[in-house]
Order: sequence, then C-alpha cells, then structure tokens
Amino acid sequence: MTSPLKYDSLSYEELIELGQSQQSEIQSLQSDYQSLSGQYELMLSSNQSLQAANQNLEFKVTALTHELSKLKKLIFGSRSERFIPAEDNTARQGVLDLGIDPIAEPTAVSQQITYNRTAVTAKPIIHPGRSPLPEHLHREVIVIEPAEDTTGAVKIGEEVTEVLELQEQNN
Repeated sequence: MTSPLKYDSLSYEELIELGQSQQSEIQSLQSDYQSLSGQYELMLSSNQSLQAANQNLEFKVTALTHELSKLKKLIFGSRSERFIPAEDNTARQGVLDLGIDPIAEPTAVSQQITYNRTAVTAKPIIHPGRSPLPEHLHREVIVIEPAEDTTGAVKIGEEVTEVLELQEQNN
C-alpha cells in the first residue's frame, strides 16, 4: 500500500484504478468473512453436539464402572456381603442354553454302615506343681457361704483349696 502522502502525486486514472482494486479486495474479504463465519457456526454446533455426546458417554462409563464394582463385590466379596440367591433361582443359575440334553440327576442310594468304636479314657492330668498333701495330716473343712439370700439358687460347683499351716508348740 501507498502512504497518504503519495496519493497527492497520483493522477486521476491511477486513483480510480487504485480505488477499484481496493474495492475488489474489500469484496473478496467480505466473501471470505461470510464463508468463515458460516464455517464457524457449523463448527460451533458440531462442538456442542460432540460435548453432549461426550457427557453421555462419560455418564455411561460411570454407570458401568459402578455396576462392575457391585458385581465384583457380589462375586468376590466377603461372605457377609455375597449374594445368596433364592431357592427357586438356584436351578437356573449357571445354566447356559447350549442346545444339548441335560445330564440326568444322580440318584441317592442309602446304605447302612455299622462299626464298633472303642472309647479310650484319658488319664487325669496331674498338675505339674506341688504334690498333694499327705493323707495323715489333720484337715479342717471351712465352708464359706454367700452373705446374700440363696433360696432357690442352684449350686453349680465348689472350689477346694488345701493350705498347710504350721503351728508351733511351746514345750
């Protein structure tokens, strides 16, 4: 382009020719602008539809991930979390339709089996601590009863404690 100072030195024909060239350039730029704005609108609507489809797919992925985690929990979870089907569904569970005849159910045959069992009596375990006190020593039996009212109560056991006391004799 020429600077404004150079327009003074141009002749009338040159100015008309310059104006026509600039006008054709303006028309070319306007047509480019209109085609680009149409492409922009088309891309904008395409972008919006792709974003909506992306959100829909993200929702489906989230839902399927959640469903997969629930199924894994049912199958591989601890016993308290496992799925226990109803009795009527157990016959159908795990059956695939392969187009073959089902295998006949096994029949239960009852047999009577007899055997003799000998019980072995175990020796009482002797505490590895002290030896029992000799039988010839004097024994004193002290029964400690509860201070509360025990009418209607049932005795469930007793505890026996043997204590050796030394009594010095003064001669």
